[in-house]
Amino acid sequence: MDFIWETIRGRTLYRILFQQEVFRAQPYVVGRVLDIGAGGKPSYEKYLPKNIEYIKTDYVQKNGVDQVLDFNQSFPFADASIDTVFLFHNVYIAENPAHVLAQVHRVLKKGGHLLISNPFGVNVMAEPHDYGRFTKEGLEKIVHEAHFDIVHMRQIGDRFSVISYALHAFFLVWPIRLICNAIALLCDTLIPRGMKKNHPFPLGYFYVARK
Repeated sequence: MDFIWETIRGRTLYRILFQQEVFRAQPYVVGRVLDIGAGGKPSYEKYLPKNIEYIKTDYVQKNGVDQVLDFNQSFPFADASIDTVFLFHNVYIAENPAHVLAQVHRVLKKGGHLLISNPFGVNVMAEPHDYGRFTKEGLEKIVHEAHFDIVHMRQIGDRFSVISYALHAFFLVWPIRLICNAIALLCDTLIPRGMKKNHPFPLGYFYVARK
């Protein structure tokens, strides 16, 4: 992934680190892929494998959207008809996250994978509502209760990344963004391991779970 180019394009540090996780998760992205709330042109699409059937959804029709889907309702897909599901940055806007995960479980094939990412130390993002953030334990709880097995988990960023993300709007030119983001990532590596483990302060989390 091109950290410098994505910074020049104006991506936030959280978005850049999240896209890096999508790139790393490519081995789990196979077959018929359902992207819940993708919109018409998600920034991470270029990091996906080319040999997939990619279904982009949103709650309203717009250019590039393949299927209108309100994830607060029943999904318009048959049981066990999907190989991989993306649930990126929208669990916090779900009226009932348990319902959403139950629907994901229903449409996934046995052995299929759910890739789920959710922000933590970020601003309020009402789309149209923002109901809350999940800690690591909170995400694991709702994923396990939906009868998924967690295959892989990564924390995205830490304290200094959160600060850089929060100040992103003030970085008016890309060289400032690049320098501040690079310093933030370096400082994150200097945080004691015990503090990261016992008192985490991430930008978000990225999970891969299997049905």
